[in-house]
Amino acid sequence: MAQNKKLRPIETCPNGHFYNANSYGVTCPVCNAKLDEDARKTPEEQAEELTLEKDDWVCGWLVCASGVNKGRSYEIRAGINPIGSDINMHIRVLGDPRIEKRNHGVIAYDSQKAQTTILPGNSNGLVYVEGKAIFDPINLTSYDRIQIGDSQFVFVALCNENFSWEQ
Repeated sequence: MAQNKKLRPIETCPNGHFYNANSYGVTCPVCNAKLDEDARKTPEEQAEELTLEKDDWVCGWLVCASGVNKGRSYEIRAGINPIGSDINMHIRVLGDPRIEKRNHGVIAYDSQKAQTTILPGNSNGLVYVEGKAIFDPINLTSYDRIQIGDSQFVFVALCNENFSWEQ
């Protein structure tokens, strides 16, 4: 039984060689370079991949003001954003040995209230807002200073009473 094979036009490898991809696939027969899979997608396929789900929309940022990541920003999304150095943390801060791997702290954006809150995590590390250790949830406002480990961050809100994605 014949399979339906997607016909591809003549391809250009990263080194500029032209060849028939139906015959040679993703490997250039001249230089053995592989095609970038994203470059082979149609504009419609690329646009579909770029479309974000509602929960992926940026609601604010943590910007590192001092520490090893000075100048780096971290996106805050709707819902729960655990902070730590582990790969599974939504806000992953690397390079500061005093930041716990998992759940050093949590930032949550509540889209129904258009409010961003910071909570202590379930680790041994403390989180400070404006120089005070937090033990209960605290609502954040733009330019609040947050210390986690040896790093200082500034919170910048996008979504609040003036703007939300639900409006």
